[in-house]
Amino acid sequence: MNIMMSDFEKELRENLFPIYDKAKRCIIYAERLNPNGEIPLAPINEMRNALDRIFKASQLEGKESIAEIKRSKAHLEKAGYDSFEILANQTIITISKLVEPYEKDGLTAIFPEYYREIKPAITNLQSKLENVRTNKEDAEKDFESYFSVVKALLAYKTRIETAIVRLEEFKKKVAAAEESIRYINDTLKPYDNECLSTIIPEYSTEIRAAVNSAQSILVKIHARTEGAYEELEAELPALLGYREKVAECQHRLEEYTTKDKKRRNRERSRAILFGICGAAIGAVAAYFYTLYILY
Repeated sequence: MNIMMSDFEKELRENLFPIYDKAKRCIIYAERLNPNGEIPLAPINEMRNALDRIFKASQLEGKESIAEIKRSKAHLEKAGYDSFEILANQTIITISKLVEPYEKDGLTAIFPEYYREIKPAITNLQSKLENVRTNKEDAEKDFESYFSVVKALLAYKTRIETAIVRLEEFKKKVAAAEESIRYINDTLKPYDNECLSTIIPEYSTEIRAAVNSAQSILVKIHARTEGAYEELEAELPALLGYREKVAECQHRLEEYTTKDKKRRNRERSRAILFGICGAAIGAVAAYFYTLYILY
């Protein structure tokens, strides 16, 4: 039986186009997700082979034309499987890279649903992907399964990208707290309590307490304690203010230390002089006393 042009068009529209359309969209998504913008070659090659079969089928009749259509469909199905695999794997890799800088503390503090919901869901999707891969039956049904996995992965990727702004803010605030603590401790370390209490009266009460509190909160953040980040947000403005206070007082601290050192040197010199004078007077007194005894 000769295949009519209308039948040929029907084959293209009903059997080939749905598969082609899904595969094409996956190839485009995979290209966008590739960090180097590289086009996935395997499904492209299958698309090219399918196109060759379609044009060949258009030049044949009957069973030969039908056979080429079937071969074309097989190539499109292979392109679909390959593109879905590439897109799913590329999406998983992209998600992993997105969350990697924040896995230590930020995800728990800012985006706890990643560990509670998204990460387990991605693991389940990977299992589903493996099941589809190893139990291929009907391409249409398989593609629907693949597509549901990919859509879910892309939705999780979008949620993570939305959370990146808050995660970056978290990193900056934690870094600011750590830097402020380090700066305050390093700047004030060379000075004794008398100097600090004179130049920065609030040191022994407010500043030291703020530093200790911030250190304790950072420990809780690194231990992924719930609510710790909110505590840091509440205390960070005061800590940053104390950092500025210390920076402003650094010159006065140095001046006070220099003056105090000179004062201590003068006192030491007077003490030495008095000691020498006392020793001299004692020696003279002893000399005259000796003369008195002898004569």
